[in-house]
Amino acid sequence: MGVACKKKETPVDKKAQTLTIRTLATLATLATLAMKTTVAAEATSDAGTSGGTIGYSIASTIGAGAGSATISTDKQTGSMINPVKEGTVILTASTVGNAQFESSSASITIVIGAKVLP
Repeated sequence: MGVACKKKETPVDKKAQTLTIRTLATLATLATLAMKTTVAAEATSDAGTSGGTIGYSIASTIGAGAGSATISTDKQTGSMINPVKEGTVILTASTVGNAQFESSSASITIVIGAKVLP
């Protein structure tokens, strides 16, 4: 009677990838979005499309000044940020990676106001 043995797989070194958020056409760490204005959530990876699908999430800050927003996604417009309440929110773009690339994430603080400041 033989014993089946699994071949030991050699782990593949994954490459790091960096996500850059391009939302609101700025690379700044703080952006302002007017109420009743939707804007595309956009991020790119230095791994291109090989790094995996990029997903988005919105988190409200805690305490006074906390805002609220949602993310909606459809095939025509992609991921859109929809302001709900004035204040500060954090947009995070992330990818889980794949066999070639490590996971990665990037965040930007967005201030939702009555109007965009000049």
